[in-house]
Amino acid sequence: MTSLLSSQWVYQIVSPTGSVIARLIDASSRSLKLALNKPGEASFNYALESLYIMAARLGETPLSLLSPARNVLEVYRGDVKMFAGPILPVTRTLSGVEGNVSAKALGWKWLLSKRYIALDEEVPYSGDMGLIIDIIITYLQAQTYGDMGLIPGTIQTSQVAEGVFSRKNVNELIDDFTSASGGLDFDITPDKVYNVYYPIKGQDKTDSVIFTYPGNISSIEEINDGAKLVNSAFGVGKGWGTQELTAERDNVDSQIAFGIFQDIKSYKDVENATFLGDLIQQDVDELSGIPPTYKIQVNGSGSSPDLSLYNIGDFVKVKVNDPFWKFEQNLRIFEIHIDIDHNDKESIELVVGLI
Repeated sequence: MTSLLSSQWVYQIVSPTGSVIARLIDASSRSLKLALNKPGEASFNYALESLYIMAARLGETPLSLLSPARNVLEVYRGDVKMFAGPILPVTRTLSGVEGNVSAKALGWKWLLSKRYIALDEEVPYSGDMGLIIDIIITYLQAQTYGDMGLIPGTIQTSQVAEGVFSRKNVNELIDDFTSASGGLDFDITPDKVYNVYYPIKGQDKTDSVIFTYPGNISSIEEINDGAKLVNSAFGVGKGWGTQELTAERDNVDSQIAFGIFQDIKSYKDVENATFLGDLIQQDVDELSGIPPTYKIQVNGSGSSPDLSLYNIGDFVKVKVNDPFWKFEQNLRIFEIHIDIDHNDKESIELVVGLI
């Protein structure tokens, strides 16, 4: 088993003020998931006896040490902070003579899923989407007890959106902006810096980050899911009855190829016809074909390219050379899943696809 001194991966509990409370040197089943425009998550297990002893030394109980929704889990790979976010579910289990505690933390973007705007009255909006997000986060943090410690970073100029907010969840609002036609990318770093990227987050690494099978890919899975096909989308916006805002978008080429596959999309807070149409168009653009998604199991620790050389949103090259399956394609990284065993060996899975 890798010792603390030689461990590349460090899991540690941090107070809301940023003070390190404890390093989880005996954590097992360590995993980390990073995802484009999503909070990301990290999890671990701990033997109940070991956690009890560590907590007692600190004058805590296992539950007060982990302190769900208050304390923070930080994950480092070497000197790089890969993840930070509030510890949320904590599960304690006894089975026979064994006891175990498992915990999971979600990234800082999760905090915005617990905040709303326009609860008492409708709020009209019109302007650049990134600026709207920035204004809303600033407003939320000015509320009494509402400061989340989020810091504005890069806010790139994107596109204009118009409408009215009514009892709108802020995380869903950002998701609407990231999924709109010509939408933006959004993230919050482990150091709580929020960024708006337009048109996309990420860099072209296709000349330097190359994954090949056979080679540094141990296995590759291609998913072509026809069940998600939608080539006729009907969008429902704000209002009721004859006052209800609606928009419909079709992809005729897809309908010719497959027939009609319909869906109804609800965006009840949107009262601007153009923006509603953009949202529905994006739905049709994404779903009217059957683009493949790939899950790539990468040879982990010690293999090339190293995890430090690519990130969420980057474009990389993928090559497959098999008698029955050959292709070479530039693909974008949507998710990175990392499992770390007790010897610090990394198991890395990438979810990649066409933009």
